[in-house]
Amino acid sequence: MNAHDSDDDLLALLPKPTPRQMFDELQAARAAAEAAPPPEPSVIPMPDYPYALGHPLAGTVRFRCPLGCGWFHDENPGAEPLGPVLLPADLDRLNEALTAQATARHAAFRERVETAITGHYEQQHPGR
Repeated sequence: MNAHDSDDDLLALLPKPTPRQMFDELQAARAAAEAAPPPEPSVIPMPDYPYALGHPLAGTVRFRCPLGCGWFHDENPGAEPLGPVLLPADLDRLNEALTAQATARHAAFRERVETAITGHYEQQHPGR
């Protein structure tokens, strides 16, 4: 292969699963979904992405008030500094360390958004 080969040529080289293999993979995914615990309840509504790619604020995630009052909370996760990424000396634990850091960042993101939304409800929609 050289730099002039197309993506289609590269894809043609990949092994093709049989229909039985595809069915088994689908069944395994369904079984895993059924066995998974239900998602945690949350006050966070589905977000909007108000800025198109190429816009300076692209990547901003907007959470609007579900009651339609016009309030919203913007987050731009890509603009946050990650801080120091601490890697373990034991490379076998690398995945575990990176997952723990990502989980902590996600928890902080979720807490910020939930705090903003519940604060808005308390101020603008008391009793809801």
